[in-house]
Amino acid sequence: MLIKSLKLKNFRQFKGDININFSYDPQKNVTIILGDNTYGKTTLLQAFSWCFYKTVNFDHNPKFLLNYELSEEMLNGSTNIVSVEIIIIHENTEYGIIRKQEYKKINGKTVLVNEFPLKVWYKNETGNQVSLDDSPETWINDILPKDLSTYFFFDTERVNSISHKENVTEAVKGLLGLSALSKTIEHLGTKNRRDSVIGKFQQELDTDNEQDSAEIEQKIQDNELKLQNIDEQIKETKKNKEKYENRKEELDKIIHANADTKRMQEDEKRLENEIKNNEKNLEENKTEIYNYFHRLTKAYFEKPLMKESLSYINTLNLKDDRISGLSEHILRKILDRGICICGNSIKKDSSEYNYILKEIQKISGDNLYDEIKKFKYELEIREKNIYANIEEFEKKYENRLRLQKNIEDKICRIEEIRKTIRDKDDMRKYEFERDECRSKIRYLQEKIDILKENKGKCEKSKEILEKQQSKLISKTDHNRKIYRYINYAEALLEWIEENQKEKAKEIKERLEKKVNDIFNQIYSGERIVKIDDKYKVNLITKVLDNEYDTGKSEGLDRVKNFAFIGGLVSLAKEKIVSKAGDDFIDLSSEPYPLVMDAPFSNADEGHTAKISKVLPDVAEQVIMFVMQKDYKYAEAYLEKRIGRKYKLEKYSEIKTSLIELNNL
Repeated sequence: MLIKSLKLKNFRQFKGDININFSYDPQKNVTIILGDNTYGKTTLLQAFSWCFYKTVNFDHNPKFLLNYELSEEMLNGSTNIVSVEIIIIHENTEYGIIRKQEYKKINGKTVLVNEFPLKVWYKNETGNQVSLDDSPETWINDILPKDLSTYFFFDTERVNSISHKENVTEAVKGLLGLSALSKTIEHLGTKNRRDSVIGKFQQELDTDNEQDSAEIEQKIQDNELKLQNIDEQIKETKKNKEKYENRKEELDKIIHANADTKRMQEDEKRLENEIKNNEKNLEENKTEIYNYFHRLTKAYFEKPLMKESLSYINTLNLKDDRISGLSEHILRKILDRGICICGNSIKKDSSEYNYILKEIQKISGDNLYDEIKKFKYELEIREKNIYANIEEFEKKYENRLRLQKNIEDKICRIEEIRKTIRDKDDMRKYEFERDECRSKIRYLQEKIDILKENKGKCEKSKEILEKQQSKLISKTDHNRKIYRYINYAEALLEWIEENQKEKAKEIKERLEKKVNDIFNQIYSGERIVKIDDKYKVNLITKVLDNEYDTGKSEGLDRVKNFAFIGGLVSLAKEKIVSKAGDDFIDLSSEPYPLVMDAPFSNADEGHTAKISKVLPDVAEQVIMFVMQKDYKYAEAYLEKRIGRKYKLEKYSEIKTSLIELNNL
């Protein structure tokens, strides 16, 4: 499909008739339309979408398509038409697609009063226009599926709208030529599908024993209904599982992209718990300090007195002049005997006698030295105990100060974290949701496994019944002939299904290779593109033998989408041939255009140059709506490939015209 022309009538800021002819010359396949912001570049892109699919994506009043200036000029009761006509070349035939609306001025207000049916015509061999009345919307969707339209009518400044596409598998397969196989498989059908080829053959079989055959047929139909029900349940369950898988993938990316926020939120929670524990310890410490202080109050005030007493005692010159080892009993024996141990006589009232009495008095009476010594000993013991208790008390008080400082530091850190993540989402809610998704995915997979097991049992039962039925109806020449037809049709069906699987795998591999080839021509780095079974595109970084999804910037996301689009159009214009065994099926697709609004937006000079070199080679036709400031970097690389060039002229916010530039 190539676009020959676009004709607008009163569409948004384009008042009156605007005609644009596009170049599709293989050597000069680029059409440039220059215009600054608000000049109408996006309106032109939306005109394609509206004409093909009846969808627009305007930011302001998207449902009102009539030119505002014309609307203001209308008189009550007057009408005006909005229309878009696109002429395309498809399979070497010229087609026209026309969509239009009618507006009327009623009581001073312009309202939509009529939406005309979509009209499609084609030129026959004689050049006459012939109306295509059979489902024109379906015909358009078969040529270019709506699910893929945003890849071919590409708004670069709204790149996110195509970066999170749901499953586009069937649309891609249809675009690349596999829809013919799917339709053939549907057409051949099964024995129990009465509207299919095989089903119609099955109805032509004759039976000798109608009652037995009818009973078996009823059982087969019952099994077929069960299988259909199981298939529907499997399909619905897979759809739900896919929904949770897609959401989990989104959550993985959110959590990965907010890893720092997650870490700080975890730190915040950890610090809050630590503060609670510290406050609990602080309360326990407070109780211990009170108890210690209560026990040490008297001793605390005694401490300086004891210190002073010991200091004073140490200044005293105390001497113990008693004879060590003597007792009162021994000394009195000496006095009673009257003779000293040295042999001298001791007489009563003599100096010797009186001296011994004095010694007896020292030994037996109260001695100041002993009292002071005892007192000093008691003071030293008590002082030691007091010092030990006071030291423990001081340790507990120091620990209290440390706990308070620790709490203050943690509170300050929490305030810093909260200031940093004030406007960030709570990652814990995403992690909780992701865990829920994982649980749902496991549950749904278990359900799918059970359904598949039940399906296997049902298929086995159906197979046994069909064998019984075959014995009843394989007795006549007519039935044997019909059975040959059925067997041939089933063999053909099996062969086509094998082709479809083989070609689907090959197409994905070839598409991934083409996308990477184009990506590497534009991007200078180590990343690669991976395309999954749902044709979702991811950027991967390889580290040794491991692959990581390392995220991407908006600019890198744009390059990735350019590469995917380029890969699609490049593969679509190739001739696809499928092989199954020794036989081949020709799956011809066709070239497709790229219509791009602001393709160089936010791209640096280097990327602009690379994109300009690549796109005209991968696409059969390129139509670009470009700002003048971006075009000056691309012009040198596009100049030789430009077949048509236009410039948008803006007269007001509601009126723009188009001028063709002939200096090519």
